[in-house]
Amino acid sequence: MPSTAMRLPARCAMKMIKNIFSKLYLYVLWAMFSVIFVGWIFTMITDTIPKHKVTVYVDVLSLEEIGLREELEKSKPDDIKMVKAYPFTYATFSAASILYGDLYIIKESDVEEYLSSFSPLSEDLLSAYTDRGLYVSEGVAYGIKVYDAGTETGCATAYINYAPLPEEEAEDYYLFFNRESFHTGELNGSEDDAALIVADAFLSL
Repeated sequence: MPSTAMRLPARCAMKMIKNIFSKLYLYVLWAMFSVIFVGWIFTMITDTIPKHKVTVYVDVLSLEEIGLREELEKSKPDDIKMVKAYPFTYATFSAASILYGDLYIIKESDVEEYLSSFSPLSEDLLSAYTDRGLYVSEGVAYGIKVYDAGTETGCATAYINYAPLPEEEAEDYYLFFNRESFHTGELNGSEDDAALIVADAFLSL
């Protein structure tokens, strides 16, 4: 029969194992947080000011940022250094950064929360994209549909996962233009229309 002295290490080991498993979810969350944080630090190092880039924010949990960025950069004007694409969770580390985005891709149920930040569509955009479907509020068109939940088809599906969480309903997504953007030309009288060019490229994906 094992002595008490021999049983104590086994008891301690079992207690430690139980303690680890009871907090496993915390370790997983911390690992996820660390990955996102390291990515944010890397982004800050390789970033530039808003006037020299076009930024796209996407209201989804799963986004292949590098692939989408590389695809959209193929269409960027020469005076734009880069195109950036982020999920909304990026704003967890830099809440102010989301205010300086140029394009926003948002599910329908969240639109009203942000609508005051978006520019109404111009006549040129209306004529070019009406057939896609528009987001209209009080008779004014603000957004262009980029994902149809009914047919499960949309733009850039190779890079964006529009699928809802298990407990949520699938929704349409729309593209909007920031009314404070440096790059939306005729929409707000800004100095260039780089965001319109990138938006057109996105809508063709």
